[in-house]
Amino acid sequence: KEILCVVNVQHDCTSSGANCGIWNVQEWQEHIVTTRLWQLVDYAPTNTYFLNTHTLHNYQHISALLPPDICAQ
Repeated sequence: KEILCVVNVQHDCTSSGANCGIWNVQEWQEHIVTTRLWQLVDYAPTNTYFLNTHTLHNYQHISALLPPDICAQ
């Protein structure tokens, strides 16, 4: 199979009304807890995503795959 283009989708907690949580977790290094923190996002189960259109040179391929009712948005 040929790869025609690459797209980037991002989870959209805000618009879907989902309750996504952000957690600060301490980083471990060689079995020792450090003072550095990672932010982890706990995504709620939803099928709402952003289609990142920064790669507009792939628009013809992307628009051919999208349902007609969301192409005008």
